Amino acid sequence: MAKKLYYKKKIEETKGNVKQTWRLLNDILNKNYKNKMLAENFNVDGKEVSDPKQIAKLFCKYFSYDGPNLANKISPTHLSFRPFLKRNFVNSIFFETVSELEIREICSTFHAGTAAGYDGVSMALIKECILKCNLHPLIYIINLSIIIGIVPDDLKIARVIPLFKSGDSSLFTNYRSVSVLPAFSKIR
Repeated sequence: MAKKLYYKKKIEETKGNVKQTWRLLNDILNKNYKNKMLAENFNVDGKEVSDPKQIAKLFCKYFSYDGPNLANKISPTHLSFRPFLKRNFVNSIFFETVSELEIREICSTFHAGTAAGYDGVSMALIKECILKCNLHPLIYIINLSIIIGIVPDDLKIARVIPLFKSGDSSLFTNYRSVSVLPAFSKIR
């Protein structure tokens, strides 16, 4: 009974933070994903592939076709989304320009240990700069993006990481992709 109350309290403490909740649940279930490394050899059509560049190309090919293949498995429907909406939401989403205070507050909530995007700029570096630097150029870029409705292409490029799920680690089908966007794209 004491153990049940302990875990209930721990789950309550992580309420509102999905990442911490999953970390807690994985700890409770003794699932330690940090020890799961990418396999050194992969099985492709009965042949073993060990060249890292070839493995990277094969992951790229697999992840490029994974989404469309899954989408093709979804049966088409003639149902409309309209019956599921209770009222009209024509003006439900809008963005307002940001201020220096808002940018500082947003950045203070970011976890500094998150992975860097393709640009190699870490969240820790951004948090450090946000505290010490002049934010007017950054605010100008963010507000211009909001006003004209265009996000710079460089902020949409993701570094794709294969994450092992379970089963045989030498099969591409046992991995899922995780896209890590540049840290700057998370501001606003």
